Amino acid sequence: MAPKELARIYDRSELWVVDGYRKFRVSSASGQPVALYSAGVEALALSPDGQYVITALPVERIPESWEALYLLLTRRSIPPHAGAQNINAPDGRLYVSQYVSVDLATGSITPLTDAPMGNGAGWCTAPFAPAGATTRGRWSCRIPLSRRRTIGQMQHPADRA
Repeated sequence: MAPKELARIYDRSELWVVDGYRKFRVSSASGQPVALYSAGVEALALSPDGQYVITALPVERIPESWEALYLLLTRRSIPPHAGAQNINAPDGRLYVSQYVSVDLATGSITPLTDAPMGNGAGWCTAPFAPAGATTRGRWSCRIPLSRRRTIGQMQHPADRA
């Protein structure tokens, strides 16, 4: 198959760090590579100090609370349900994901919200999104990094403190 044909069926990539001439794959605390799918690549944002990235990762288990609160409103023909997802598949376009912060040195992954990303839940925001709206994470340089992160059209709860 040609690379363009593979890209249509293979959506999985891995998070790597390039620091000068040194490059290394980022591994989670379990030792597994941090796998990114298209939602994670689109949301990827490096912190100003280069120590963290904001991205989107699929959740291993969809919580029942998400199904009750968020996923019943989906526009998907087959809505996602609470339970396990096979997050090692080559195509992650239909995964339910959440925004996370990844420590590039340790691989520590911290969820930024207790909610799914809108696109993973099947929500369509285009008709209501303001011009220039994005799903890419952003970092604020005026407040310490551990406290300020803005994600798409949503703010992390620490921003309101």
